[in-house]
Amino acid sequence: HLGQFHADTLLTLYNLFIIYYNEGHYDVVKGLIFEDVLSATNDAAHGGSYYMDWNILDTMLNLAFAYHCGEAATSNVQLHKGHGKGTATAKGTGALKEGQETAMKLYESFISSFYDYTTTLSHDENEHIQDPTHPNHYHYQDLLSAQHNLGVLYQNTGDYAKAKTIVEECYNCRLAVLGKAHHLTLGTMNNLAALCHKMGEYGRAKDLYCECYDVKRECLGEDHPDSELTFRNIQRLKEVFSF
Repeated sequence: HLGQFHADTLLTLYNLFIIYYNEGHYDVVKGLIFEDVLSATNDAAHGGSYYMDWNILDTMLNLAFAYHCGEAATSNVQLHKGHGKGTATAKGTGALKEGQETAMKLYESFISSFYDYTTTLSHDENEHIQDPTHPNHYHYQDLLSAQHNLGVLYQNTGDYAKAKTIVEECYNCRLAVLGKAHHLTLGTMNNLAALCHKMGEYGRAKDLYCECYDVKRECLGEDHPDSELTFRNIQRLKEVFSF
């Protein structure tokens, strides 16, 4: 009655995806929702009658995160879930697994759909959405989570330049909106430092790692796992860059 691409239909498909996924029936869920979501956004992009709303965007991001975590592959980076809640460690091998390729397409589709959709909103709904007091601000945090995780995937493919562009934009936005001491800002700062390290920008990597470690040590203590992670990254950097 609602149609294949209605927000409630997609939400039901997402719930079905989670049930099958948790039971280990991966072959059943492959493509089940992914094609529906991309077909919907492609129709919208080409002037179709299909509409976009926050519920569909939420579903798209949740699906991306589920695919990303479900077949996670390498490197000491943190994934950020929607609304800034939940983290997971991703490990990669330099090549994306099938689920991660799907996640990448969903993240990219989410980001482009987010910008397209917000241009259709009224001035009050969209103006100053970056402000934490704005009623739609948590959707803006979803955008930053998608950017962060997309950068992680590009890093896993070895496209460090593309990853750095995305992660640096996310870091600058989080720094401006959340402040340096917020755990999401620190997670993105650590990832940006890791990218600079991989690209041979050792001086900048050192500055970011050391700044990140100092804030974590002050806020969390030296023995906190996040502080220890950044400390280990600093020691690895010292193997190739003396300071």
